[in-house]
Formats: sequence, C-alpha cells, structure tokens
Amino acid sequence: DFNAQFEKKLIEHKRQCDSFFKWGTPSTATVSSQTLRTMQGLNNWIQTNRMAIDGVLGEGEFDAFLEMGGAFGGARKLFVCSPRVYRAVNNFAKNRLVTVPQDETYGLAIQSYLWGGLDVWIVVDQELKGAQYSGYGFLVDPDYLVVRPFIAYGGNDKYTGTAYCKRIENI
Repeated sequence: DFNAQFEKKLIEHKRQCDSFFKWGTPSTATVSSQTLRTMQGLNNWIQTNRMAIDGVLGEGEFDAFLEMGGAFGGARKLFVCSPRVYRAVNNFAKNRLVTVPQDETYGLAIQSYLWGGLDVWIVVDQELKGAQYSGYGFLVDPDYLVVRPFIAYGGNDKYTGTAYCKRIENI
C-alpha cells in the first residue's frame, strides 16, 4: 500500500533529520557543477559552552551550566536533554516537595526551569540514551536558532504542497 509505505519512509526521514540536527557534520561537495552541503548539528556547532560532569549531575553544576549558557542571548532557552539528565533536574525539585497522606499521585514532570532571569524550557529526547549519550543535554537559544529548509534547484520543491506538509505534521 502506497500510503503505508509513504508514512514509514516519512517517519524514517524525520528520524534522520532529528539525527542531523544533533550530530550532523558540515561538508561541501561539488557534483555536476552544483554545490551540495550537509547540515551542521548542535554537537558539532556548540564548541565553547560545554561542560563535562563526572558522576551525578548536581544542582550546583546545573546552575553553573545555565550561567555559562545564559550569559548571552535572550531570556528564553531550550534545553534538549537525555532522560537521565532530565531525571537529575527533576530530583532538584523533588527534594523540596512536601506531601501529605491524602495525596494519591506523587512525582514530577518539570517542563520549565526558572533560574536567574532565564526561562529554560526542557525537552526530553528519547534518542539520547545508552552509555554514549545518556549524559547529553543541549542548551539552545530559540531566538537565534535558524533552520534553513532544503529547496530543490531552481526554487521548485515538489514536496512543499499542502497535502504533503499536513502529512508531515500528523506523523
């Protein structure tokens, strides 16, 4: 069935775009007098504001990371992190909770972290798992993030139709 295959390929394409967004390495090649480029991902692009934490992420280390990342740009930041890092950030608030015996639900789902005039939106990326990426988190200023979509040669992109774009949003 064409529609089922189309959706499978579209999901695969979105996963590849997500991977390039994080891990892409810039490159340029010339093929038939046309310049082809690959996208530079966050891990390759962010070179100065990095922090290595040995062991468990504590609140002091996270605050130092936010201070370093919040020194420039706007007051809103986007923090894309692994589930492990998210758990550590949740524990900062969890240690301050007071519950009463009537409470039927316990736990946290922090979506925003307010610190020193910054509003940090937290997004958990399930692809950042495993031993290699479980400690990763990217702090990005959404006001300065530019995504330049691919447009086919001559400006005609057959995949910009309304039906195609709606399918992308629904998957």
